[in-house]
Amino acid sequence: MREKLRTCQVCGRNSKITRVHDSKKFGRVLCQKHYLQCQRHGSTVKRTCHDPNEIVLSHGYAEVLLYDIHGDEIARSKIDLEDVNGVSRYKWHYDRGRVSTNTEEGGRLSLHRLLHGTPKRLHTKHINGNLLDNRKANLYNACAEPELSALEFRTLMRREVGDVESNES
Repeated sequence: MREKLRTCQVCGRNSKITRVHDSKKFGRVLCQKHYLQCQRHGSTVKRTCHDPNEIVLSHGYAEVLLYDIHGDEIARSKIDLEDVNGVSRYKWHYDRGRVSTNTEEGGRLSLHRLLHGTPKRLHTKHINGNLLDNRKANLYNACAEPELSALEFRTLMRREVGDVESNES
């Protein structure tokens, strides 16, 4: 006789996928994740620090939603649509104004360095000064010294673009 599949009443996972508890203590059928949450916190929580980042597709770019330890959204980082698959493999954090993830070696990897493919000897800079705008058109590699500030770089870029436009006239 076939065993009836039990389904978590919170997320819909069934006993074929994960262990499911028919909990009289909490009055409902729960998967392992939600059962442990009820034991620890007295109820289920909307997000945990282990849940992957949500990625929202917008017109021409995507946004990686970044959360604090309580599961509340604290920031959004813009990325190019072509980078969504590579970015979604990691769990991203917002720390000291930068978006980064932990590596298997115990280090940190910044989102802008991953997306721009920055070599170790160089720094990645944001043209518009917004560290949450990680679209490739907003990133450039710079030497450690002498270091241009973002404002100096924007001024330099405007001059070069202005020179090109005035030569075309």
